[in-house]
Amino acid sequence: MNWLKLSPIYFFISFMLLSVSVFSIVKYGFNLSIEFTGGTVTTPQGFEYVGPSIGQETIRKTIISIVLAVATLLIYISFTFKKLKFGVCAIMATLHDSLILLGSFSLLGHFFNLQVDLLFVTAVLTTLSFSVHDTIVVFDRIRELSKLTGTVLVTNEKSTINQAITDTIVRSLNNSLTIIFMLLALLLMGAESTKPFILALLIGTIIGTYSSTFTAAPLLVIWSKLFNKK
Repeated sequence: MNWLKLSPIYFFISFMLLSVSVFSIVKYGFNLSIEFTGGTVTTPQGFEYVGPSIGQETIRKTIISIVLAVATLLIYISFTFKKLKFGVCAIMATLHDSLILLGSFSLLGHFFNLQVDLLFVTAVLTTLSFSVHDTIVVFDRIRELSKLTGTVLVTNEKSTINQAITDTIVRSLNNSLTIIFMLLALLLMGAESTKPFILALLIGTIIGTYSSTFTAAPLLVIWSKLFNKK
């Protein structure tokens, strides 16, 4: 099947989701929990005070953690596949997922008072790893097929990518659906305190499954058109 024929539609969907996410983040920001803003929280031991400086330190460490994770993944994927384009495209798809997840919680925080806490940070980092894992499955199949066909031209690369998507999409969907069904059960039946975390994982899983096939793979073709014109 010619999956890449629908690339304009994939990119339009991503563009719309990213536009809404950026708009919400800029206009509404985030409904930050006390762990980021500082204040007093009730605990089984009584009251615990979280100072504003601790909140700022948490934000700083969160940003550093995400940057380090992205940089490490870029180096690792580029080294493993021996081509920079695989690392860059995988990271672009991953950042795509993270930004949409952030935008989703910005909207949820504005309209439904959902807070961003440390568990949400965990969900973002988990989404990073899941998205990259799923993308690597597709990229690995592309590499295997490229060795067999000796792909050089962009037109041949399109055929290779289409075949790789066909070979991996069922596995990717089955793997993701098992996670999605589990998260839906936890979201509906789980403890109230864990529902924001579960919701973040659910959004991240869905968007990560989409981007690994319909964002990361088409980006390889764009890279080849831009940098491999010869």
